[in-house]
Amino acid sequence: AEDSFSRIDEIAYSLDGIEWMVAHPKDGLFDDRAEMFTIKLPPQLKDGTYTLAVRVADEADNIGAASFTFRIGK
Repeated sequence: AEDSFSRIDEIAYSLDGIEWMVAHPKDGLFDDRAEMFTIKLPPQLKDGTYTLAVRVADEADNIGAASFTFRIGK
């Protein structure tokens, strides 16, 4: 995630619109305008279609969001 002007303050994700979960930067600190992070999906996902939403907030409380749909199995 990257912001042109402000430090990133929060990264969160939601699978299929259920509970938002906090994602943590790879370096362990929200301290820069660009942060690398990894989202690990639950291992028990069954075959089917899912939507993953990600939101990122900066220190000025601006929020950016994106989502995509993916399929597991046939």
